[in-house]
Amino acid sequence: MTSKQRNLRGGTLAVLVSACMLLCVLSPAIINWNEEGSFADSDDDVEVVNYVALGDSMVNGFGMFGYYPNAEDNWNGLTREVEHAFPWMLKEYIEYENGVPVDLIQLGVSAMRSAELRAILDPTFIGDEYTQDLINDSNGAFNDTLEALPEGYPKSVEGLRAFYKDNITDADLISYCFHYDFGYTLTQDVIMSFIDDGMVEEIDFSPYIDQEYIDIFQQYEGMISEYVYALLAEAGIDLTGWEGMIDFVKGIIKGLAYVTLSYCVNFDKNMEQIYALNPDVEVIVVDSYNTFKGMQMVVGDIKVPLGDIYGFVLELSNIYAKYLSKYSVRTYHASIDDYPTLFTDKFRDVVDDSDLSAEDKAVFIKALYDTIGDDPHSDPALAYVYDTIDGYYFDDYGNKHVNPNVATGNLTKFLKIVFSSTDLDYLYFTTMFEEAEAIKSLLSTCEMTQESAAASLSCSQSYVANKLRLLKLGEAQRRAI
Repeated sequence: MTSKQRNLRGGTLAVLVSACMLLCVLSPAIINWNEEGSFADSDDDVEVVNYVALGDSMVNGFGMFGYYPNAEDNWNGLTREVEHAFPWMLKEYIEYENGVPVDLIQLGVSAMRSAELRAILDPTFIGDEYTQDLINDSNGAFNDTLEALPEGYPKSVEGLRAFYKDNITDADLISYCFHYDFGYTLTQDVIMSFIDDGMVEEIDFSPYIDQEYIDIFQQYEGMISEYVYALLAEAGIDLTGWEGMIDFVKGIIKGLAYVTLSYCVNFDKNMEQIYALNPDVEVIVVDSYNTFKGMQMVVGDIKVPLGDIYGFVLELSNIYAKYLSKYSVRTYHASIDDYPTLFTDKFRDVVDDSDLSAEDKAVFIKALYDTIGDDPHSDPALAYVYDTIDGYYFDDYGNKHVNPNVATGNLTKFLKIVFSSTDLDYLYFTTMFEEAEAIKSLLSTCEMTQESAAASLSCSQSYVANKLRLLKLGEAQRRAI
């Protein structure tokens, strides 16, 4: 262990299970460890735990309160410590539960994939075009990030490398969370390429895949292809004679195989670099999670189960990191499951603050949960989570505010319901919780009796759908993570 490693009293990961539930800020979720064991052993007189958070927007609190303090440049999130992002909450919990200070070094950068971390840690790795565009000294997209480097580090890629390596070397605890691996490549390099007919056929990922992984890439591509076509058949979709759609599906499959393999390869390469710098560090790997669960892509009369396909790819990646990688036995894992609680909790608050009778309130809440699914508060473990983090923050004057960004991008079950009868041209994973007053006004126009509760719910959903259609959000609010 490093000279600063701290023995977290209790001796097992059970001490941190509750802390890791704070990861629900990423997704309304329950967090489970995949194994138990001694977290750390060392002298009791050490003064601080050094905690380094590696990742992307889900780590640095992208869009949350405090991400842009005093309208300053946020340097793509590097070193920003947002109090409602999970690294800060984990820091506070360890301090509260164990009575030891935690020095958090937040190294999550918005739009960073695991490939970019690999390029930072290993200068011999060139990466694909996205990596090359972000990390270079001449006009790299991450150049603004260099302004966050503290005194003593040059404002250059080499300075960035030194900053990362120094902090990883001194770390006692590292969290590793990269969800953007499954974002940019699919949305830009693959899906958007279909705007130009035939472009997908020109995409060749092989130059970016290490030779030793070519066979595995082909295996992944075959697995994903088999799964995708099985889903399409189950949905009654026959692509015979539809060459354009066949090319589309082939491109999706190839892109999914690429991002899956890239995540797995970069996981191994990054762990190799991390443990070379710090053999005794404890690493928590946060699983990727399906923000599109249950969602479908509509093309004419065909509904493609995009959410199921996306989830399958994420699960392949999570399984690799948890069980197949040679580093799986050295790392701990936080698994995320999705619940539509932030929105339902907001509706609960709106109803509770209204003039409805207690009976009508109960009817409305029941109708809401009957439509979406089981009441997540019935799970004792989840109840603890929502007692701990309820989606609010307090300002300097003690006033309570809704934190609209806690679950940005994760209201999947609700979205599935809201958009089931609409034909929106686009989706914004939007922060619409601030519209509480407007929703209250809407609810006041709905007759809340036992017979009309479902109709009232439909009325509310229609309002939200229209709000989502009309809302014009800034880039920082509408960007999908």
